[in-house]
Amino acid sequence: MSEERRTFFRQAALENYSVRREKDVLLRLMAPPSFALFWLLLGLILVGLSLAWGIAVPIYTNCSGVVEHQVVWPEKSNVLLFLPRSMSSPVQVGASVQFRMVAEEQISIAGTVIKVGSQAESPVDVRQRYQLTGTQSSLIVGPVVVVQVRPVQELPSRLYGGSMVQAQIYVGSRRLLSLFPGFGWLQ
Repeated sequence: MSEERRTFFRQAALENYSVRREKDVLLRLMAPPSFALFWLLLGLILVGLSLAWGIAVPIYTNCSGVVEHQVVWPEKSNVLLFLPRSMSSPVQVGASVQFRMVAEEQISIAGTVIKVGSQAESPVDVRQRYQLTGTQSSLIVGPVVVVQVRPVQELPSRLYGGSMVQAQIYVGSRRLLSLFPGFGWLQ
């Protein structure tokens, strides 16, 4: 009887093993779902950054003021706003203004800047020039620039003359991205 050498493994298993050893081995750093998720996340970040670059955010400056009391035209009044000297530089003639009466919070009125004072004035000069007394005079605590605003809606001087207002003056816009820390240089 001829003795053949019997192998412990089947022939098919040996062939499968040898085929596997001949294949190239690729180094896999991350699983395929993680790889796709990474690219999706990178794409979302790029889309978010491009949106933040393109969106402009309006910038306003806040101030207080009074409705001017006029004797000549009692049916029309301007609003006098008192801006601290440091905040007056970006305010331009023609800028839009939103203001509301301090006593009547629900009334919001739009207006337009018609005149910006050329220089800062002392609190004493402003109080004397515009006859501000009592709580009106407490609006001015330092050098101010007086800004005149013409309301879109008429404010009868006999009703509203001397009323105190809170205002927001539109001074420009900035890119949304420039408001994040470290991106302030992207005006």
